[in-house]
Amino acid sequence: MGAATLLVSNGNMEVNLKPIVQEMMDFLKGCPGTAQVDGASRTLLQSITSNIDDVAEAMVHDREGVELLCSRLARFDGLRALGSRAALFTDIAKTARRLTAASNMETSLAVAFGEYLTDAAMQHSIDLTKFRMPSKFMAYNGGIYTANDSLIVDAPIIIAAVSKDVDTELQTYKVAWFDRINGQWCHIHKPVSEIMNARSIHVALANSGAPVTSENARATVKWLTEFRSLNALQIPIESVVRHLGWTQNCSVFVMPDEILSSSNNVAINHLPQDGMKPRLDPFRVGGSYAGWLKGMQLLAPFPMAFLGFYTACASVFMEPVFTDAEPFILDYGFESGSGKTTSAQIAGAVWGYPATMKGILFSWEDTYVSTMALMSALHSLPLILDESQRTKNDPKKIDSVVHALTQGRDRSRGLRDGGVKETASFKMLGISTGENSILAFTSAGGVAARVLAVRARPFGPSNPQTKPIVEAVKHAFLENHGHFGPMLLKYILDNKEEWAEWREEWKRACHTYSSTYAGKISGNATVGRLINHVALLHVVANIVHLRLGVPVPQGWFETETKVVNPAIQALERQVTAGDVAISRGVSTFMRFREHIVNNMHRFRGREERSNMAPPGGWLGLWESTADYEAVYVSIDAARREIAFLLGVPVADELLLTWTDKGFLGRNPEGHYAHSVEIRTAYDAETVGTIQCMKIPREQMLRAEWSDS
Repeated sequence: MGAATLLVSNGNMEVNLKPIVQEMMDFLKGCPGTAQVDGASRTLLQSITSNIDDVAEAMVHDREGVELLCSRLARFDGLRALGSRAALFTDIAKTARRLTAASNMETSLAVAFGEYLTDAAMQHSIDLTKFRMPSKFMAYNGGIYTANDSLIVDAPIIIAAVSKDVDTELQTYKVAWFDRINGQWCHIHKPVSEIMNARSIHVALANSGAPVTSENARATVKWLTEFRSLNALQIPIESVVRHLGWTQNCSVFVMPDEILSSSNNVAINHLPQDGMKPRLDPFRVGGSYAGWLKGMQLLAPFPMAFLGFYTACASVFMEPVFTDAEPFILDYGFESGSGKTTSAQIAGAVWGYPATMKGILFSWEDTYVSTMALMSALHSLPLILDESQRTKNDPKKIDSVVHALTQGRDRSRGLRDGGVKETASFKMLGISTGENSILAFTSAGGVAARVLAVRARPFGPSNPQTKPIVEAVKHAFLENHGHFGPMLLKYILDNKEEWAEWREEWKRACHTYSSTYAGKISGNATVGRLINHVALLHVVANIVHLRLGVPVPQGWFETETKVVNPAIQALERQVTAGDVAISRGVSTFMRFREHIVNNMHRFRGREERSNMAPPGGWLGLWESTADYEAVYVSIDAARREIAFLLGVPVADELLLTWTDKGFLGRNPEGHYAHSVEIRTAYDAETVGTIQCMKIPREQMLRAEWSDS
């Protein structure tokens, strides 16, 4: 075939390109729009206008060149403005595509979509030059068409990559499309079953802005199926992990923006589950490591506040090192202003931004399903839940969360076909805060052995001297966070040969505690399980202080044979002080005490406005002096308020239990009822006698709790 003929034939299709090229050349020579074209296209235009035979010959043998050139020309504003003559270039492009399709020749996707879309895709790491255009389809005017010009989608959409989960080997597709509204490429990861199904692809993609509707869903699936089949060997396969934490046999640790490993050749990406990315993004670095160290130095006078920090560090040791250790939750249950949330923020600052809003302190108020999804996503990092009272007094939810965390998985669920739904697994520690211990919300016996309830206020009694220090500590960690966690992980990864020794150190500590408190443990299995948790924190505390140089709490000292940590020592004494599982009697009194403190204004003597009774009448009598003898609470009001807190009627047995434990003062007959004269609401001279419970002042100020 010579340049003079330029006749291209295929079956019944016969096209002579030379007259078309000649007309295009003549048109371009006098076209003012040529001044507006980019450099690459101007070169092509100059080639056309200089030697028609050479260019036409090239078009015959390089149909992709025809598409590329004509797709460019058809987009120039200067040419489109000239009206119908600009359609000449679109006609040439269509002719070339039909010839290609008729010859079963696949065009490069970069050529089919054009230079603009190709360059825009490359900015998002999508290389269209790797892919071919299925011969049954065409691309022009920014859309994808069938060979007979039937529109499928009005913007390019492809399978840009296959993501394979390294844990489950399940695959998801990275579907990419050009967003014509925003003028850029977008992508989303979805399960294969959702993308390759005409009934689900619209739901899976439409809300993300993809050009898929209920009308074109079936045709889009057909296009993607053909695209996948033709480009199977070119579509890149990415190894991904859907959760944070340990993976690959504990050789790799995944953070939202960093993959930590002892090897430099790890090709794994973090691909969070749908909707989880905003919740995981706060696991990030802020401020400086020096600022974080300063915060730890400020914390030194408050050893009990270190316990949350130790727990946050110990969480990432659980899977690779302490494989036999049972997970647990450290619980700060105190009234507002006691420093419980600040203690949780100290713990959270190890790994990220320790805030309750847009931070890594999550809420007990979240649904159980949401909390389970969060556990699955964190996998190895500590779960920090704030404000346990927001469970709305739902003990079943607390029981379920505690058991799921300590068992390392959610409960199994069956499928309609008779199978079992795959359940995510995790191994982490938890930290909880609230106005009461989570043990106060549940009577389930198994929970007590899984919760280390801190009974001493982390910052001691609130007073004008400690408040500024606590505020300084809080701000130090809000401004400086996320530095120590990766340092700790690097140390763990770089010292894998010491894992066995750390494990043995924990077992020796457990044995020492067991021998020391054999009498306690023999009479109460819960003590034995809790003391093992204390032993684990002891070992981790030694690592972070002695190996990584974290400032120690005040009162720390070392001898040739042991290390004495005041925080661990206090926790040890608490666990072994008696019946360490706070009974329902103790826990409910703790809740009731905090409730009346929060409602102090409802007591005669503490009212905000004289002679003005609150709705429902006075709760009792509480003298306004700082050295008051006791708080007297109306028995009827107490029953009503306790029933409100617990959601169940109050049996007399509960009040008798409080009396036996010394929480309530006895009258001369040994009963808890006291006759107290209280001035009525509307007449200061009128005095009424009310049957009250007497809570001694020392019980109102009590900081540590046990059942002994």
